Amino acid sequence: MDFNQIRYFLALAETLNFTRAAEQCYVSQPALTQAIKRLEAELDGDLVVRDGRYTELTELGKSLRGHFQQIDQTRHLVRSTAKAITSGEVAELNIGLMCTIGPGVLSRMLDAFRMEHPMISIVLHDVKPSSIADLLLSGALDGAFCARHGPPHPQLQYANLFEEAMVIAFPSNHAFSERDYVPLNDVTEQNYIDRLHCEFREEVNELIFPH
Repeated sequence: MDFNQIRYFLALAETLNFTRAAEQCYVSQPALTQAIKRLEAELDGDLVVRDGRYTELTELGKSLRGHFQQIDQTRHLVRSTAKAITSGEVAELNIGLMCTIGPGVLSRMLDAFRMEHPMISIVLHDVKPSSIADLLLSGALDGAFCARHGPPHPQLQYANLFEEAMVIAFPSNHAFSERDYVPLNDVTEQNYIDRLHCEFREEVNELIFPH
């Protein structure tokens, strides 16, 4: 299987006409037809049904079309990125990321950005909340994904992306599991694991143990 076979199949799937697909790909019709046949032989199944002038995708062809489109998009991305790197056109975007923000929250957004802006290389940096403002103001970082910690810095701009609830977890056999409501005063009487370097430790302690 090669990229040309995939490109020819996608053109055929769009036009449902061997002649127009060949013209679209700038190849002869016999060359496109042979490439489709080789692809079908490799996949051990027919991708199209041809009856005279009538052409239709088979169930296999319909099922694989989306996968072939992803491969073709990746091909374009690889070529454009390689061209940009060799010509020095790739820009670098340095983004700070707090370790407490899970990758699942941002992975789709970063992947979509990469697909839409292939000329921009994103470099993620593990940063501490206390250093984010200085890194942004100095230009070492172009932006940062962080939890709201303390008052906003007057020289920085903030955008709320999502919210997460803060919870306290107990074993399923704990006495609290039988309650519908647990006052914080009762929580403070329990043994607990204190994460000393949590960026929200002071705020949580102030909430649970007010002066």
